[in-house]
Amino acid sequence: MFLRRFLGLAALLASSVTAVELTGYEYVVVGSGAGGSPLAARLALAGHKTLLIEAGDDQGKNTNCTVPAFSVKASEDERCRQARDYKTTYETPAGTEYT
Repeated sequence: MFLRRFLGLAALLASSVTAVELTGYEYVVVGSGAGGSPLAARLALAGHKTLLIEAGDDQGKNTNCTVPAFSVKASEDERCRQARDYKTTYETPAGTEYT
């Protein structure tokens, strides 16, 4: 079921993608997860012009997100939480989907 949704979404995205010309960047890294940030940093340190794109808004001034001692508060702060997304649903034992 997940694979079918993924393939349908991929087909939809592939048909609606338009070319965008980025000037000035050699590499565009999408997502700053466990692999994206180190990859972008290493490319930049090697002298390549690198653009790192991340979803969400800037929470740099929100102390719940930036102060490590407040990490417990960050998990409850709506501004720091990952947005609810239909791609992150799972099926409960009762058979319903939870987002």
